[in-house]
Amino acid sequence: MPWQNGGRIGAQIRARREAQGRSLRSLAADVGISNAYLSRIERGERTPSLPTVVKIASALEVPPVDLAGTADHGRCFWCQQRVRR
Repeated sequence: MPWQNGGRIGAQIRARREAQGRSLRSLAADVGISNAYLSRIERGERTPSLPTVVKIASALEVPPVDLAGTADHGRCFWCQQRVRR
C-alpha cells in the first residue's frame, strides 16, 4: 500500500538529498529507480511504495520514518501500518 502523504515524503527526500549534496541521478542509481521516477516522487506527483521508501531511506542513511516529515510517529502512516501487523 502506498504512503498517503507522498508530497510530504517527496519534500523530505529532496531536502535530505540536497543537504547531503547528492544529485538526483546519484540517489536514483543507488536506489535502483529511474531519475524521472525519483523526480516525480520528490515533486509529489508519484507516491512511492513502502519498499521503495525503505530503499531511499537506506541510501540516504536515515530511518524510513524520518521521511514522513512528522515528529509525531503515531500519526505517521508507515508507523500505523507497522502497529497493525
